[in-house]
Amino acid sequence: MNTARKGIVAEPERYEFNAPPIHQFELARREFFKVLGAGIAVFTVAKDALAAQETAPGSSSFHGEELPKEITSWLHIGEDGAVTGFTGKAE
Repeated sequence: MNTARKGIVAEPERYEFNAPPIHQFELARREFFKVLGAGIAVFTVAKDALAAQETAPGSSSFHGEELPKEITSWLHIGEDGAVTGFTGKAE
């Protein structure tokens, strides 16, 4: 064992006393809940988006039900944001 260094005390440099902290880990309660809520929202949306993907290319069923062969109604969303519904039936 080296006994020559027994009386040496490590002292911080003088500039370290005035330097701001390098990292700030403080998180206020409101900020914490914002981050937590955003994480839950992203996880929920990602889970639903992954579940909504088709199982295989060319699959013709949706949740075990056969898809219709003819499209009789649809929605059209224009570039200006106008939504038009087409029913395929004349009144």
